[in-house]
Amino acid sequence: MIIDRKNFAQFIDRLITSQSLENDWNEYAVNHFQDALLEEVRQDLVRLMINGGDSKGQVRPGFIAGIMPELESLKQRLLEVE
Repeated sequence: MIIDRKNFAQFIDRLITSQSLENDWNEYAVNHFQDALLEEVRQDLVRLMINGGDSKGQVRPGFIAGIMPELESLKQRLLEVE
């Protein structure tokens, strides 16, 4: 699958709604992109999420709710330019 800005915005939506798929993180956040904006948003997302994990790599309860405005902002940056 080719990941574009719309796909990445949908991934952020899945994070927000706790609907992300098992392989989403590897496919979207670990991958690097040629599209400069997409890569910038990916890096910002990784920075945001680094503090949210527990020792088992699971996102702590309530963490996503605490960064919701930042996640929405990242998504908007992707969708504004399309």
